[in-house]
Amino acid sequence: MTNQEKKTLCVNSSEDYIQLAIGDGTGLLCGMETRAERQGIVLTPKLINSCLKVIDSDLADINRLACVIGPGSFTGLRISISILTGISMSRNIPMGGINYLDLLAHNAFLSVKGRVFVILYAKINLVYVQGFVGPDPISPLHPPKVCKLDKVKDLFDTHKGEVYVLGSGVRRYVELFDKWPITVLDPVFDRPSLESLIKYSSKIEYSTSPLSPIYLRPSDAEENLEVIAKKRGLN
Repeated sequence: MTNQEKKTLCVNSSEDYIQLAIGDGTGLLCGMETRAERQGIVLTPKLINSCLKVIDSDLADINRLACVIGPGSFTGLRISISILTGISMSRNIPMGGINYLDLLAHNAFLSVKGRVFVILYAKINLVYVQGFVGPDPISPLHPPKVCKLDKVKDLFDTHKGEVYVLGSGVRRYVELFDKWPITVLDPVFDRPSLESLIKYSSKIEYSTSPLSPIYLRPSDAEENLEVIAKKRGLN
């Protein structure tokens, strides 16, 4: 089977929206996206079925499954990984995981060069952040981190050169980032395009082994387990 005949189904639900894309060696065949609205478990299968219907295909025509594995929304990641794992196991289709920070950095380096920091909103005053240098080659400056807002600038100062920033964490606190001597990229860079999902899916490894989500911090439920237990009368 040629690359052009191989169809890849990609899902991204790392943040407050769901993206679904199907492509082959020629590029994007069909893509849809919608706000998650806490209904990912319902909306994701609907998007899959709708895209397959548009291109007159079914799951038998899908040869690879690609899923964004984080960092990002705990619930969103669990839902998308679980749904694709079910498809993979039932049909023996190999899966591959997409690192969301890497994906956004690669998109940015199509337009800029130097240092790019991807900053994703985690919770109030807390962000996921990773810096990259590029574009030829693209390399991480440090491992992905969970960082308080007042510590982010310290990462910028570690390496010399112009700094570009993007992501939902920047947009959430744009007034803060606008005060620093950095370049805030256009909001279009904060979300991958459907075409970029398909393009990046060719860069990752695939297997039938289960995917592991990238969780950089405990979930809110884990952090508040003691409080939750007391409210339910548990000691």
